[in-house]
This record gives sequence, structure tokens and C-alpha cells, in this order.
Amino acid sequence: MRFALPVLFLMLTWLHAAKPRCWRLGATAEPLTLHASGFRLVVVSAEHGGGVLKLRAGLQNISPGAARLPLLVEQQLVMLRSASEGPSVPCSDMGASWRGGLRELLRSGEAAFTDLMFPWSEKDLHGTLVLELGSHSPLKFRLDEAGTFTAPDLRRTEGRIMTLDAALEPLHAGNQHIRLHLGQMRCADGALTIEVGFINIARFPFMMERCPGGNEAMILGSDGHPLRLREVRGGIVQRIAPIGSWTPGDENRGILRFEMPHPHVASSLCFRFPGYPDLPLRWDEKKAVWDVDHASKQTEVMTTARWHTITEQKLFENVAAFWRDISRHVREGRFKQAQERFDFNQPCELFHQIEGISFDAFEIQPLAEQALSLEHGELRALALRLNYRLKGQHGGNGFYLGMLVRMSAAVDGGWRVKALRFSGGPPFWSRGYTRVLGTPHILVLHKDRPADVFDARQLAGAFEQAWSYLSNLRLPMSGTYVGFLCSDEGDFELLTGAESGGLSGAVPGVTIEEKGRLRTYNLAMYANRQGLRSHRLFSRSPHDQQAMIEHELVHLALGEWSRAWTPGWLAEGIAVYFSSEKFTQHAGSVMQAMRKGMNLEELTRHGTLRRENDVLALRFNRYMFSAYAVEWIAKTYGEKRLIEFYRAYADEYPDIWKRPSGGMDYDNEEGPAKQAARLELTERLLKKHLGVDLDYIESHVAAGVKR
Repeated sequence: MRFALPVLFLMLTWLHAAKPRCWRLGATAEPLTLHASGFRLVVVSAEHGGGVLKLRAGLQNISPGAARLPLLVEQQLVMLRSASEGPSVPCSDMGASWRGGLRELLRSGEAAFTDLMFPWSEKDLHGTLVLELGSHSPLKFRLDEAGTFTAPDLRRTEGRIMTLDAALEPLHAGNQHIRLHLGQMRCADGALTIEVGFINIARFPFMMERCPGGNEAMILGSDGHPLRLREVRGGIVQRIAPIGSWTPGDENRGILRFEMPHPHVASSLCFRFPGYPDLPLRWDEKKAVWDVDHASKQTEVMTTARWHTITEQKLFENVAAFWRDISRHVREGRFKQAQERFDFNQPCELFHQIEGISFDAFEIQPLAEQALSLEHGELRALALRLNYRLKGQHGGNGFYLGMLVRMSAAVDGGWRVKALRFSGGPPFWSRGYTRVLGTPHILVLHKDRPADVFDARQLAGAFEQAWSYLSNLRLPMSGTYVGFLCSDEGDFELLTGAESGGLSGAVPGVTIEEKGRLRTYNLAMYANRQGLRSHRLFSRSPHDQQAMIEHELVHLALGEWSRAWTPGWLAEGIAVYFSSEKFTQHAGSVMQAMRKGMNLEELTRHGTLRRENDVLALRFNRYMFSAYAVEWIAKTYGEKRLIEFYRAYADEYPDIWKRPSGGMDYDNEEGPAKQAARLELTERLLKKHLGVDLDYIESHVAAGVKR
């Protein structure tokens, strides 16, 4: 036992002595030949052990763009010699990348590294050494004591997963709304793989036009040279932002796969992406992983772009709080307090006659999809949205009103409203519709006059009868519906946005994109007194009245699934079919219209059956033809399949209706592009859900009306 300690001491000494010595160098040499131009020779480190000197050498792309390694280095031409004396020693071994094994593009600044091996004794390490390739200037370097270091042992990293969970905030105006998130990093199969995600941190959707790709990411070794990026996968291959509108909070994810760092440059790494602060990583020898080096992490600088974003967000939150306070006063019936912040010379339409209405919900908020900017203490053309639900109104999404206001900062720190206008017509209560007649399934709003009260009761009774009739047909009925008795001239047009043109009623809902989903608001039936009288609603033909109410109630029941790309023949045909209107009595006029050229393909192109400078008889035939087409579908496949086919349009969102900046595009609804899109979509949905096309349906309709 007396020899145990000396033996152990000798073993430790031997192990320490056997460990290779390493030096950091950083020597470079410029190309001599045309063939080698664009690539600099670099030697970043050296290692000596077991009588072998190993140089970590690279050919670095110094051209402004990506390039491939232009030359195959011949191993027998690679020599090492002492600058003072002795012969040149040929390279005994060289990595594959210089022998033609690397054919990938190297980004500007990126290098193809290899290990050059030379038999070299310990005594010859002193003095200046010279590396010669023939294609570059002789590269001189010294192995000084000051440059020595201990290389990490990377053999234990295989299969290790490291959680970085680092968020990098944007530095520039071009990416001010995009946060970069790094997730897990994994070492496997000689590669370093990192999960990355780019997140829209704005409160609104936006479209990024100029957009870098994931291939601009870098990991720098401790020598400052980037690791070779082997592969980019996922949604960031071409661009860090998705194509089109980018929804707030959405993350565009991808995978970056880098070559494994050489042990000589692995003690510290640095992740870099243009427009973001660097993320330093430190090697932990004990755990054999890289951790985020918080001590060396860049202190976040408040750039002008970031300061502007934060300031604008605080302004938005302040304005939103102001309108929340106004909304709370209205919900709680304190209309006077709400109006105290409005500097108008005449009563504001928002509050005109509102005292007669009770709300279950009433919320005014600025649209998130706008950037606010104070000009001389004012906010001009601030877009607001009012969402409200009447007391007793159940189901559906309620009502939506768009507004534009001008506001100025008040001396008390609040705001004064200087001007307000409605972008889609005034609220109904400002037109005197302040009386509510409630029945189990409808709220009828009307004016406070005896004749209107009488007509509203008749309308409500007919509606309840229609509700029972359609429920027995198993049409999906739910919630409490809202109806308006438009009694004065011009009210119907003002509240619906539609031209009267003899219309007895309308269901004009509006569909809006919100957080990637489509929601339909303002679903209500507007009964036009003038149109009703022309259809003998209040005369001797109660059936006409009932059929019209049933027709509009079908639109209400299916309103959540109706879209701008639903063809007019399907929307109106299904309403006629489920109502009690006797459309089968008009087979002769429909047959005659078909002979004159009326066809399903033409009707499919349009979202409505109305036409400019329309002839009423032609429009009537379009309705009847549409009803025959829907009837054939219902009788052939069943009413359940018919409704499923109708609902299928709500699951679609054709690109032509998407605005590049986000939201739905309602412009030029009857233009050629949207007509073609309706036709293509309908043919596709017919084939998918029913296995037929428009020509097949039309041929069977023609055969049916002939009989």
C-alpha cells in the first residue's frame, strides 16, 4: 500500500501530459491564382499531441455573394515548414471538404474548414511556421504560449437536447413587429439543430413585403467564423413571415441545421440574425451542453423604431380605455355622462333617442388594424367599431357598426370627441326605432306610433307562425331573432344599405374576418312597409305575407353560413324552397326563360339574383328557376345533404376575397374575377358533396319543368 499514492500521482501526471495542447491563431493568406480568387486561406487554431500537429484551416468565401469552393486542393501540395530551417513536411491527412467532398454554396464570409495533419515533433513547435498550398501566399504563424486554450470535450453531446427558450426583440423599423424566439437545440448526427419561430407581436395583422429567409441565420464559433448552415426547414425557408396577412400572435416556425462546431471553436457560440441582438451561448463542461450566456448577452437598446412602437401601443391603450369608459356609461344607462365628452353643436347620432333602448352588451373600441399618430394633440380619422346586443337577444354575434371620429387631448389628461360619423349608416335608434315588441322567438323594433304598434304585432305573429312552420321542416333554428318594421320612406334603404326597388324585406348581414375567423354580424330581418303592401302583406292575401316572412326567416336561419361567394341561385332558391311559396305553379315561365338562355352557370357567377336596370319578370323567373334547382337537390339527395352543401361555402375563404393587408374585400363583387371564382368554387363543391356538376342539375331541372 505504500506505493499506491506515488503510482496514482504518476498516472495523473501522464494523463495530463497526454492531453493535446491547443493554440488560437487567426492567421490568413490571400489567393495567388485566378482559380483560387474569392477564397481566403485561414488557419484559426492548432493542436499538437502524439507527434502530430493538426491545423484547423479553412477556405473562406470573401466574395459579396454565395459561391462554391472553386478548387480541389491536392493533398501532396500542402506543406508545412519552419521559417528558419529544415525541409517542408507534406500533409499526412486532410479532411474531405477540400478534396471535393463539399459542393454546397458557401455564404459570404462562410468557410469550408478541414483538419490538416502533419507529423511534427515537440521540439519543432517553437519559432515561426509556414503553411504552403501553392494557390495562396505562404501563411506564417507562431504557436505562442499566450494563445493556448483547452478545447471542450464534445463527445458527450450526441443526442443532448438543450432548452434555450430565448426571445430576441427587434432592433429596426423593418422588423419592429416581429419577435424572434429560439426553442430547443439538439446535437445529433454531427449537426446542431435549432428550433426558431418568428412571432407577430403587433396587435393587428400585417403583410411583410421585403422579407429575409431563414438562411440568413448564423452561428458563429469562438473564432468569429460562421458554422456552415446545412439545411433550413419549415415555414422560414423562403421568408420569416408567412405570405399574405400575418395574424397577431401567430408564429412562423422553422428548423435550422448547422454543422457541429469543431472543439477548437466550441467554448462559446453566438446565434445571429439580421435585425436582432446576438444571443451568446456558453459551453458548460460539467453538463456537456451550451447555455445562454446571460452575462455576455447584449443589453437591449431602445431603438427609435422600438420606442415608437411602444409609445404608439400606450396611446392605443389610453384611447381604448376612454372608449371602454364611454361604453360602460351607456350600458349602465348613464347617457348624460357619456355625452359630456362630446363637443358637438347638435345632438350626436350615437346618443340620439338611445334612452329607449336596453342593451345586454355595448362596447366601442378602436380598430386594432390601425396605427395611431397624434398631430397637434389630435387623432384624426380614428376608426372605431361598436359591437352591441339588445336586451333579450340570444344567439348569433349581435350587431356591428363602424365609426370614424376626430378626438383631441384634453387638459385633464382625457379626451374630447370633436366629430363622429358612421361608415355604414346611422344606428337604428337615431331614426326613431326605439320601441321593442318581444315574443318567444323575435324582437320587433318599430317606431312609437299607433299604426306601427299594430303592424309590429301582425309582423311578430306572422314571424312566430313562420318559426313553427320552418322548425317542423327541421331547418336549423336557434336563438332570438331581430326584426325591423321599416315604416317611413327611406328608412329601409338607410338601415339595410339596399335599394328598395319593390323589396318587401331583406337580411343584409355583414361578414368580417376576426383573428383568422369569419364572423357574421347584423343578422336581422328588415321588413319594408312599402314593399309589404305591394306584396299584399296587410291586405286580403295572408299567404303572401306568410311566404315572405318564411323566406326571410330562412335567410336568417342560414345567415351564419352565408358568404359573398355563395351563388345567388343557391341562397335565394333555398329560401323559396323552404318557404310555403308555390313556386311549382310557374313551370311554364321557367321553361320559357331557360329557352331564352337562362342557365345555372350564368346564375352561379353572381352573388345575387338582382341585376342593374332589371326587369321584374326576369328577376321573378330567376327566383323560380333557382327554387327548381334547389328542389331537385333536396329530392335527389335529401334536405340534410342540401343544407350541408350550403354550409360548405362557410368553410371556404377564396383568396380573391382576402385583402393583402388583412380582412375581407367586398369591392367589385360582380366583377369578372369574382364571378369566375364563384363558378369554380361551386363546381368543386358540387363534385365534392353531391358528385354532380351544374350542367347535370340543369338538365334534370329542364326535364322536370317540361312535365
